[in-house]
Amino acid sequence: MPESDWTQFIPDLVITVIGVMFAIIAAGIIAYFKSERFKTWLNKLLAKFTFGLKWLVEKWHFFLPLGIFIILGTLALRIYTDWNIVALSFTCYMIGLLGWGLSNRHQILRVKNKGTTTRFLPITLPPGIGNSYFESRFIDPPSGENISGKVRFDLQPKSLIFDSNEQIRFSLLKDDGGIGVEFQLTKPINKIASAYFLINSGNSKRIYENEKVGEIELIFKDAPPIITKLVLGKNIREWCPGNVGDYVRETNSPDTILGVWKGLSKQGANAIIDCLKIPIYDCMRNNFLEKIVFVHKSTPKPQDTMGVHFSVFGVSLEIYQDL
Repeated sequence: MPESDWTQFIPDLVITVIGVMFAIIAAGIIAYFKSERFKTWLNKLLAKFTFGLKWLVEKWHFFLPLGIFIILGTLALRIYTDWNIVALSFTCYMIGLLGWGLSNRHQILRVKNKGTTTRFLPITLPPGIGNSYFESRFIDPPSGENISGKVRFDLQPKSLIFDSNEQIRFSLLKDDGGIGVEFQLTKPINKIASAYFLINSGNSKRIYENEKVGEIELIFKDAPPIITKLVLGKNIREWCPGNVGDYVRETNSPDTILGVWKGLSKQGANAIIDCLKIPIYDCMRNNFLEKIVFVHKSTPKPQDTMGVHFSVFGVSLEIYQDL
């Protein structure tokens, strides 16, 4: 059977592939800067892609023989027909999936046999980041470590808090017009299960409901950032619901935000503190968290002159540890 001269199709194929890739990249760049949803999706995809590359590198002893098998099979069978290509491809895929499944099974068994637990690492806001005092907001504010039951925080009346409505010493202007404040950790931390923030908003008028009032960015050394939008009425609400006015006093994301304290403001009105949970992807367990960025972005509406601001009263990291 005469062999087909498939080499004549290579130039056109290469040009087509390059054109398609260029169009995808251009569309992706435009969507990245225009769509927050696409940006979040892409960051998650990059995190999984990074994890996949690390897994491939760790399993080189498996993929090297597989690659040799494909090359030898191509040379031995002199593959120039579609059916042979399909058959060999399916064989390679089956071998690859089998190896991946066995590898993951052994890893899961090792984790189950070894066992893990978590501990909490409270993080204190230093001067320069903290721009107000905890005790200036509440009458008899909570203190100690167990304000939220399970999560440990280090709270004292003289503790510093971050208030986006107060003077900010060091800030960065974000591309979308937001003001970012970078909180550099004293040293990078890995094996993080979740990050917790004691957080509430101020001047949380109903006209701003369901609008983004800020972000919390978790910046890792060798992985894409995890960006959490602060949306009024979804995962953040008014810190002083006892104030008179049409304020957003509830949230609708019980899996990520939970009320942990009730008391009184300095003016004697009912006040609260909520705890926001930001989970870390399992594939980023070995990545090091270097800094946290608080981003404030709230555009005042004609009916209002202030816009919504927010305060961070405490930070704590949930860390994996072996039994």
